[in-house]
Amino acid sequence: MGSETGPPKRGRVPIYVRYSQVGLQFFLAVFLGFLVGRWLDGRFGTSPLLALSGLFLGLVAGVLALYRELFPGGKAPP
Repeated sequence: MGSETGPPKRGRVPIYVRYSQVGLQFFLAVFLGFLVGRWLDGRFGTSPLLALSGLFLGLVAGVLALYRELFPGGKAPP
């Protein structure tokens, strides 16, 4: 008849959960990239080169995940 009220239908994720997941992915990508780079620096004695490289790769992975979430069709709006 009219609009439905009540809990969301099954299979639909609330928007705040979706975006908090993206934020967590971004943080973990950057943090894990840095940790792996730091660990490799300790093994090879190249401090801080690989830690910064891991940080940069984590940033790229995080931005890519964010872009894919905001623009699921693969194209940004004009």
